[in-house]
Amino acid sequence: MTTRPRRDPHAERARTVLGPSGRKRRLPPGPVRPRKDPHAPRAHAMPGPSGRLRLDPHGGELVHLHGIAPAPAAAAEQPLVVSAPSCLVLAVLDLPGGRLEPADLGLLAAARDLADRLDGAVLALTLHGRHDLARQGVDRHAALELDPAWNPDAATAAISAVIERLAPRHVLFTDHPLLGADRARRLAVASGLAAAFAVHRLDESGLRARGGGIDLVGPLAPILTLHDILLADRPDATLREARPVQVDLPPAPAGGIEDLGEIPVDLTGAPLSEADLVVSAGDGVRDWLCFHDLARQLNGTVGGSRQVCDRGLLPRDRQVGASGTLVAPKAYLAFGISGAPQHLQGIEHCQRVVAVNTDLHAKMIERADLAIVADAQAVMPALAALLRERRHG
Repeated sequence: MTTRPRRDPHAERARTVLGPSGRKRRLPPGPVRPRKDPHAPRAHAMPGPSGRLRLDPHGGELVHLHGIAPAPAAAAEQPLVVSAPSCLVLAVLDLPGGRLEPADLGLLAAARDLADRLDGAVLALTLHGRHDLARQGVDRHAALELDPAWNPDAATAAISAVIERLAPRHVLFTDHPLLGADRARRLAVASGLAAAFAVHRLDESGLRARGGGIDLVGPLAPILTLHDILLADRPDATLREARPVQVDLPPAPAGGIEDLGEIPVDLTGAPLSEADLVVSAGDGVRDWLCFHDLARQLNGTVGGSRQVCDRGLLPRDRQVGASGTLVAPKAYLAFGISGAPQHLQGIEHCQRVVAVNTDLHAKMIERADLAIVADAQAVMPALAALLRERRHG
């Protein structure tokens, strides 16, 4: 019969050592297995496909065993180049005030779509300075520096020089009355090229435009102005070449129009559909004198909700919403408007919405880019006083 040897407690106490915390630790009999270093795997870490470090718990043995090399650093993104296009589609940007507006982006998206259908390239023309258009679907970019003063004859001569130099198959403009549409009509008269206006459907086979209350169908014209329906998209963010194109400007013609600059105009009663800034009131507004004073200080167009117009506090033509006027200003200030579905439909295309309401959970607060949870009667006079202070120093 085999007996198990008895443990010697004295021998075990002899193998007692002090641990890192100062307390005594008893080592087990026999050889001691070395502790694993938890920091060792990091020394053999390698970047994975996403660039994040991946740890090898085997201390680098798998890396050396399988011959896995560290992933190379991500290469710089290369632009998409259209070297030999079948044609050029010229997009003449409006750039009101030197800014790249949503209508300009929509024009570039439409030009990109048409150029892809024709196996061509997009040529963008900016008349006042250079903008970074490499991620706006642009293959070629002609950046001109015209005098900022309004001179339609000089703009027509510059566009004609670009057409003579690069011979685009189609020239696209927005249908903005004072910018793209005006330039397109002047270019058509000066060049004698056929033109189609307010085009709302466009492909390589033809177009559909609106004129005189009816739809006009025909082949693609050399000069096109695009309706807002075609300007709603945005160009793909793919990096493209946007190759600079040099165009020599002709001498500025001695026009018969002299730009005397802007004059102050009261816009509080301007049509809502044409307003750049709308100051709108809802049921939460009780101090109407302060509301109208703030609208005058901001020189913003007055609007209101359906409830306000139903009560006769504002005329019916001031109603914003699906049952009133659809607005698309650069900024929309909503005071005391809760945000009924019909009203939210009416401001769907506003670039920026500022809402003032006491209800944190109001739909207008959720829709707003900037929300102020406060009483409109406290915010309106404070904002009006601030505007007066800045205006008068």
